[in-house]
Amino acid sequence: MPRECQSPAWAWTSVVLRMTSARVPPVARAALAAVAFCFCVHTFFVAAFHTTDGLFFASLGTALLLRGGGAGVAGAVLLGCAPLCKQNFLAMIPAALVLAGHARSLRLWAAAFAPLAAYTAWIASCGGLSDFASQLSAQTGLVQQGVVTYVFQAGFPWGIAAGAALALLPRAAPWIAAGAAVGAAASMGLQTRVHFTREPSFLLAGMTLGAVAARFLRAWTSGGFRSAASDRTTLCGALVFSLAWTVSVSVGWNSPGFGTGACAVWLLVVACAGSGRSTLIAACAAGVAALAAFHPARTRKIYRDRPAAELTVPLDGILPGAAGIRTNPETAAMLAELRDTAARTEGPVTVLPDLAAFWIRSERRNPLPIDWPFGFELGSPAVRARYREALDRSRGTVTVLLTKYRTEDLAWTRRPVPSSREDWWPIPPWIRSGWTKTGEGAFFETWR
Repeated sequence: MPRECQSPAWAWTSVVLRMTSARVPPVARAALAAVAFCFCVHTFFVAAFHTTDGLFFASLGTALLLRGGGAGVAGAVLLGCAPLCKQNFLAMIPAALVLAGHARSLRLWAAAFAPLAAYTAWIASCGGLSDFASQLSAQTGLVQQGVVTYVFQAGFPWGIAAGAALALLPRAAPWIAAGAAVGAAASMGLQTRVHFTREPSFLLAGMTLGAVAARFLRAWTSGGFRSAASDRTTLCGALVFSLAWTVSVSVGWNSPGFGTGACAVWLLVVACAGSGRSTLIAACAAGVAALAAFHPARTRKIYRDRPAAELTVPLDGILPGAAGIRTNPETAAMLAELRDTAARTEGPVTVLPDLAAFWIRSERRNPLPIDWPFGFELGSPAVRARYREALDRSRGTVTVLLTKYRTEDLAWTRRPVPSSREDWWPIPPWIRSGWTKTGEGAFFETWR
């Protein structure tokens, strides 16, 4: 994950400075990139994640697209790779091409859609179009995740108002932008109930949208629509907000957090209106705050685990591929039991419904078609039916290691996996209704 967050930080700093034509000192540029990196990473866990994969391709693609020529074509191809990681990044292709001024370039449109066309052709040649369509249509929560969530986040409307004030009150703008960035950094680093991925990230996204709307309306009323639509700074803000919105469309991480680094950079640059001195002061203040908050945030607010000082058990030899990672004693004991139970079980083995990381470096192959069959991954009747059929065919030949406790809570308490929540945990009821229990340990039950 480090490269997937470092690259977007530098890429979007470059995009903002290039599109706004802002001249900032090298120190301010480094401070802006530091803000972008700290906000992009925030307290997100180190993991292979389709959103950060898509963010990586979309960010580098957009940065290269602005350079034009051969680099622009390469950037369009990278943009086209982003939806292969996560389908909602498809929205970034027209957003980047149109807002960056390449709406009429057929060559760039073709380059952007080439990876999707090649991938679809490969799927078709393997006879997988039906499964492909079932998978892509499994998630239907776009309105809930991309609209409703924003409406009910208190930070978003306040952010729109603050962004409008930033655009319309130039004397106060540097204070508004720097104050928002410093406040967001403080929420990330301090031990408060305000989590960065909620109110602060929605505040920064709202400020970006509010400033874009205010700048556009002001330019439209004074110079007409064409004048408003050609303002590169406003178009850059719209592109930045498009990124923040795209990464927020997620079941597991429904927040614009990954995009708020780019939002903060744009807000700081716009607020200072090209003044190198003001940009230097605002960027350095935000950069110092972000860097000061980053260490305590990363060491105390660890995703679904205890603070770093309480992670005392190394996973070397416990979970393949996890050398160098430490966790709490309870989680380590659970993973050790998983290792030992799987090792002494003959024949095919699968782990349900959680712990997909078991398969990353496992010498065995999962006999079932999905590694992480949570309810939201089985989002459509067709996908759920196919998985249920595969599970039924495996009865009597595959040993299921069924987790007894919710792994997301195991660092603090042993909270049983619900037996009647088919929306999120459909697997345990299926197993217990038709399989035979053959054993039980502290953390797992075995079924055949």
